[in-house]
Amino acid sequence: MTNPIDFKIRASSRFNFGWILLGMVLVIAEAAAAAINVSPDRNPVRINESFTLTFTASDSPDGEPDFSVLEQDFEILNQGRSSNISLINGEYSKSVSWNVNLMARKTGRLFVPPVSFGQDHSHSLHLEVLDAIGNDADQESELLLEVSARPENPYVQAQVIYTVQFLRRVELAQASLSEPVLEGAIIQKLDDDRNFTVRRNGHPYAVTERRYAIFPQQSGLVAIPPLELKADVVTSGNLGFFNRPSTRLRRIQSNAVALDVRPVPAEFKGDHWFPAEQVVLFEQWSSDPPEIAVGEPLTRTLKLTATGAPLSLLPELGKLSFKGPTGEALKQYPDQPVLEEKKSFSGIVGSREQKVALIPARPGSFHSDAQEIAWWNTRTDRLEITRLPGITIKALPAAGNTATNSSVELPKAHDLTKDPVESPGTLSYAYASGETGDGVWFWVSVSLAFGWGATLIVLAMKRFASNREETPDESQGTASERRAIRDLKMACRDNAPLAAKEALLTWGSVQWPDSIPRNLAALAAQCDAKLGAEVLSLNQSLYSRAAGAWNGAGCWDAFSNYAGQQSRPKPIKRGVDLEPLFKAR
Repeated sequence: MTNPIDFKIRASSRFNFGWILLGMVLVIAEAAAAAINVSPDRNPVRINESFTLTFTASDSPDGEPDFSVLEQDFEILNQGRSSNISLINGEYSKSVSWNVNLMARKTGRLFVPPVSFGQDHSHSLHLEVLDAIGNDADQESELLLEVSARPENPYVQAQVIYTVQFLRRVELAQASLSEPVLEGAIIQKLDDDRNFTVRRNGHPYAVTERRYAIFPQQSGLVAIPPLELKADVVTSGNLGFFNRPSTRLRRIQSNAVALDVRPVPAEFKGDHWFPAEQVVLFEQWSSDPPEIAVGEPLTRTLKLTATGAPLSLLPELGKLSFKGPTGEALKQYPDQPVLEEKKSFSGIVGSREQKVALIPARPGSFHSDAQEIAWWNTRTDRLEITRLPGITIKALPAAGNTATNSSVELPKAHDLTKDPVESPGTLSYAYASGETGDGVWFWVSVSLAFGWGATLIVLAMKRFASNREETPDESQGTASERRAIRDLKMACRDNAPLAAKEALLTWGSVQWPDSIPRNLAALAAQCDAKLGAEVLSLNQSLYSRAAGAWNGAGCWDAFSNYAGQQSRPKPIKRGVDLEPLFKAR
């Protein structure tokens, strides 16, 4: 019979042996798993500063790391991997490291969870995140980003100078600045950045200043969102010949800027709203006084220069209206206008130069009324009138013609049958009537007809070739793009501004699918200067007091040139990157 005490002892032995065996299995499994340690480069950190977590394994882990678990409380900026192998006194060792650059999303005591490396996991830890150093309240800050706008209560479509100043008293490796954004506004960067130094509370700061010209296209209260600057701050010197300086990413934001955009004042009586800081109208004639013989050209040059106004706001310089002999007696042939937009650190200056050739067909005096341009002076906040006085043009009889009522006329067809009147120094020919004369005139007529026909064919071919060069290829692109181009061509031909607007926006959505322009102002900002000016002129005509006066010819010409340039293959050349806000020394 088995002793009960002996049974208990045997059972207890078996129980202890099982636990020992289980413990040995766990120890072996733990030894087989790779040990992964994690450590921050500093603790605590600030909310607007980057820091680095380093994950180190003494052996290759089970799989690749999954850092997505960190994204709940941290922003992953970049990551990298490195390996280290060493042989010291015959002992071989290997380690693998992952460096993850992070920035905290909130303040407080944050938990860094374990990261999976396949079946292996890293350790967890807690990280203390402190508040950022204020840019405005603490002038002792190492980095400052300050913005301002003048004026803060502009008129619609008037110029606003937006100034950005980046101040620093630490060494930087590089820095990048976001661009200002304002819905429904035209924004242009002005000239190159300026660099200088200032002193704040006894500390010298290096300053980089950048300026933009902003033209709000809608009235009301609007806000320019804060800008964001990212800077790599140097934390130590060079670590070696091939090593770069150790840096830490800092991110700061500016304040938002509010604008109270005023509508067109009721006191403005012009047909087209034209705000500017200064307007100069210059006139020059090829002859002074403006006298010209009948049949010869007289050139008038008119130049309009506006400070604080883009090309889109400059009015067209139309033909002169003359009084005197009938209008057909003085022909006007305007040349293509010369448009120019200069950018300086103080703002934008737009200019429009127009040349017109005037050719009188009969003698007489032609008088034009004064020419006036109404504009709103944004400096004095009042209506201004820039005026050119009226002028009288005298058309003299053509040389060798003393008749007071002489005019330039082509000979009529029936005059060819008359015998020409001889004059001194003139060789004349006379043909006798009869069969011989009729035969000669028949062959002369055939030759002339053939010559005129060939000339017309050549001119038609040249015009067809010119149209093909200036008209965008409607056989290329998507169906939506081809349809939009056809609709725009018809709208410009019919001078239909609403249809042209819809066609342009449809075309723009195909051209820029990643940043679809929602209005004509946004579309104009993405085109070249000439097409942009025509698009904004269309936009202005839609909301002008003199609605319905839009002429689509200029818009179609500008669009044809722009689309033709976009479709041509561009020569391959080395590009030049834009200069960054700050370059390492």
